[in-house]
Amino acid sequence: MPRTTPTDEKRLTRASRPSIGELLQGAVDPVPYSAQHLRVLREAMILISDRGYAGASLRELARRVQMSQPSLYHYFDSKDEMVEQIVRAYAVETLAMPDVAPVIESLEQGLRYGLTRIIETFESGAHVIFMRFLMAISREKPELRSLGRNLMHDRAVSVMKAFVDGYVDEGELRPEDSRDLIELVTNAMVMRMVKRHLLFGDGADDPDPDVFADFVVDTALRGVKARKQRADEKADEL
Repeated sequence: MPRTTPTDEKRLTRASRPSIGELLQGAVDPVPYSAQHLRVLREAMILISDRGYAGASLRELARRVQMSQPSLYHYFDSKDEMVEQIVRAYAVETLAMPDVAPVIESLEQGLRYGLTRIIETFESGAHVIFMRFLMAISREKPELRSLGRNLMHDRAVSVMKAFVDGYVDEGELRPEDSRDLIELVTNAMVMRMVKRHLLFGDGADDPDPDVFADFVVDTALRGVKARKQRADEKADEL
């Protein structure tokens, strides 16, 4: 197999550069960056996470990866292009969905599977660094704010909705309760994982997230079942 050079990579990525909108839809194939290219992008992501976009200099990046600053221009022409490459390299991976979903035999199992996916995503070191990068840079690049929301919240909601809708069709859930149920369990788990990994340290003192997930699912299902029962009783009275 012929070796991919940095120049070849630049030509390839420019020819197939996705828009932020395409990344939000997850409709972009991964770019085959070399191991060295990915190492540079990962260090750049960490640097921006620590210092913000304005404070992250290419000189410091070159020092961290033990390269000369001119050598970085084999991978990207500017800091803006470097940011675009980081987004391409890590957003595509994070947006990926599993090829095969498990067989879900109950609403409880389905919700629990969705929360497990959230936990696994946030427990990934690359995902946490990427989210810190987006949080650090979103003020200076507002177009990336929607990507951060998509990665932290919207994708989780889409996983939940894919199977919860079936229980609405079968009459087990009311449509309005379905929407609230998805938002409740998703927001609870996402905020717990954001707190655990992004806001207040490494989460070493937090309770086991799997235990919290069980509590969220149990509490949420009790609530929506009680609401449906009250609605059914009220309909019978009419």
